[in-house]
Amino acid sequence: MIRENRKLYRDVILGSVLINLFAVAMPLFVMNVYDRVVPNAATETLWVLAVGILIVLCFDLALRLMRNFFVDLAASRADVKLTSSIMQRVLGMRMEAKPASTGSFTSTLQSFESVRAFIGSATIVALVDLPFVLLFMTIIALIGVPLVIPIVVGAVFVLLYAMAAQSKLHELSETTWRISAQRNSTLVEAVGNLETVKALRGESRLQGNWERASAFLSRTAAQLRLVSTSVTSVALWAQHTVSVVIIIIGVYLIIEGELTQGGLIAAYLLSSRAMAPISQAAGLIFNTTSRPPPWKRLTA
Repeated sequence: MIRENRKLYRDVILGSVLINLFAVAMPLFVMNVYDRVVPNAATETLWVLAVGILIVLCFDLALRLMRNFFVDLAASRADVKLTSSIMQRVLGMRMEAKPASTGSFTSTLQSFESVRAFIGSATIVALVDLPFVLLFMTIIALIGVPLVIPIVVGAVFVLLYAMAAQSKLHELSETTWRISAQRNSTLVEAVGNLETVKALRGESRLQGNWERASAFLSRTAAQLRLVSTSVTSVALWAQHTVSVVIIIIGVYLIIEGELTQGGLIAAYLLSSRAMAPISQAAGLIFNTTSRPPPWKRLTA
C-alpha cells in the first residue's frame, strides 16, 4: 500500500524536512533579538527579523496543512484497497479453511483497521521527524556543548523506559484481543442460535461466560491504560526535566561568560523541539506493541 502511494509519501517527507528546518528559525530569531537588537536598540533590525520570521511561520502553516492532507489521502487510499483485498480473500476462501467460530473470525477481520491507523499521520510524522533530533542537538552544541548532555540522557532514558514497557504491553494486548474475540464469538453465535439456546436452556451459562469475559476485559484494559499512560507521562516528565537542567547549566555558563542570554533561550526552545520526536517515538513503540499484528491474528 505504501509503495503504491510513494509519490504522496515523498511529498510528505519533503514537507516534513522543510518544517523541521523552519523550526530552527524561531530560536534563532529570539537569540538575535536578545543578543543584538535589545543591547543596541536596533529597531530596524527588529522589524526585518520580524518580517522574516512571519514569512517562515506562514510557510510552516501551509506545509503542515498540506502534509496532513497528503497523509490522510494516502491512508484513505490504502484503506479502500486493503478492505477490498480482505473481502476478496474472505469470499475466495476454501470452506475447509473457514474458522469454526464465526464471531471470532469477524472480530479478527474488523481488527485490520489497526493497519490503517499504523500508516496514519502519527507514524509517518514520528518516523520523519526523529532524525532531525541530531540537527537540533548540533545547533545546541554550537551554542554551548554542555547543553547537549541533558538531551542525550533524557532521550536514552525515555526510549529505554518505552522498550522496557514493551513486553508487558504486548502480553496484555494479546490477552485482551483473545478474550475480546471469544466474547464477540459468544454474542454472535448466541444471537444466531437463539432458538437453540432457549430450547436447551443455556441462557444462564452464556450469561455467565459473557459476564466473566467482560469483567476480565475491564481489569486488563485498566492495566493497559496504566502502562500506556506511564509511558506518555514519563516522556513528558523527561522533556520538562531536560528543559530545567538546560536552564541550570545555561545560567552557570552565562556567569562564566561562555553563553549569552539569547543563546540560553534559543537552546531552551530547541531542547523542546529535540525531545518532542523522542516522545513521539516512545508513543509509537506503544502503538505498535499494544496489540498483536492483524496478519498474526488471522493466521492464528
